Amino acid sequence: MHQFRSNRPVFWIRISALSFFLWLASALGLAGLSCYAVWYSSHEMMLMVLCGIGVFVLTWLLYMLASSLCKCPLCRSGPMSSKRCVRHRNARRLLGSYRMRVAAGVLFTNHFRCPYCGEPTRCQAKKRDWE
Repeated sequence: MHQFRSNRPVFWIRISALSFFLWLASALGLAGLSCYAVWYSSHEMMLMVLCGIGVFVLTWLLYMLASSLCKCPLCRSGPMSSKRCVRHRNARRLLGSYRMRVAAGVLFTNHFRCPYCGEPTRCQAKKRDWE
């Protein structure tokens, strides 16, 4: 199982996975909240929808920044970014998304399998000989 060379990519892949889940949760919450606000035509709820749009945009920007900074240690592709290229033949999806599978693996099991090269990676830095 591969490992990262330092703690910086581990930090960014965890931030990317967390912001991906927050982005999806804010999208679902925003959809429900906007339907409720339109159905009952409440001005207070409309202001909450505007705040929800701001949260949605901020989590999306954080996700885009973090996913551009995290790379697979073997193939150097971004496992949390959608690249429109061919994935490994054994790559699996979670709820229809390869990124969801990587994010769930990073957050819950502390390792993931890269959808592009298919190699497993543990989310920790390698131990160096002099440490």
